[in-house]
Amino acid sequence: MPEQQQTKEMARLEAILFACGDPVSVSRLADASGLPEASIPNWMQQLEEFYQQAGSSLTVQKLGESWQLCTREQYANYIRLALVTKKAAPLSNAAMEALTIVAYNQPVTKSFVEHVRGIDSSSMINSLVEKGLLVYVAGGLLKPGTQALVGAAARESIGRYNFTKAFIGTNGISLGHGYTTPDIEEASIKSLAIDHSYVSYVLADSPVDTIYLSELSPAALKRRTEMKLE
Repeated sequence: MPEQQQTKEMARLEAILFACGDPVSVSRLADASGLPEASIPNWMQQLEEFYQQAGSSLTVQKLGESWQLCTREQYANYIRLALVTKKAAPLSNAAMEALTIVAYNQPVTKSFVEHVRGIDSSSMINSLVEKGLLVYVAGGLLKPGTQALVGAAARESIGRYNFTKAFIGTNGISLGHGYTTPDIEEASIKSLAIDHSYVSYVLADSPVDTIYLSELSPAALKRRTEMKLE
């Protein structure tokens, strides 16, 4: 039997499946690859034959009306070991950057992290979850621009929790007015988070803005003095 050669069409589909990770519908494969939709099953079959002849660890599987690039079952133990090793490894600089953005601006959405970093951050956020850093998202109204969650639903959600540590971003620091932010709704959410935290850390850029528009929480400032919070 002649050896199967990978064509440009097969390579194109392989790249799409690899990048997506999840099952991809036939129509989406056709749109992305520029190939006729009716030809996709045939190309998938040829790609699978190419993998089999090459002794590849990869395979393509049909799931309903979609296709997915997978690894073969006999390699499961090796992959499992690699994932355990990955979980035990220290956070990369990129993951630390994503974690810093979350800590400084929380609560935030994935799209906000990607907006700040300027690149897709799916893998970085997934790596934080894999490390056991559980992520809870408060309800509320998502504000455009800052991507902050505000409103009654956000206050109700945060009010149900008590935090050991809170990391709060601020726009200004004043000896007379405390920590300030130009948005009164965000100030309310941050104040509530501080009031429900044993220890709070306030994060600010240098130099700090000196626009004192809405005070975060006099009660929280008093608590900070009493507890000698950092």
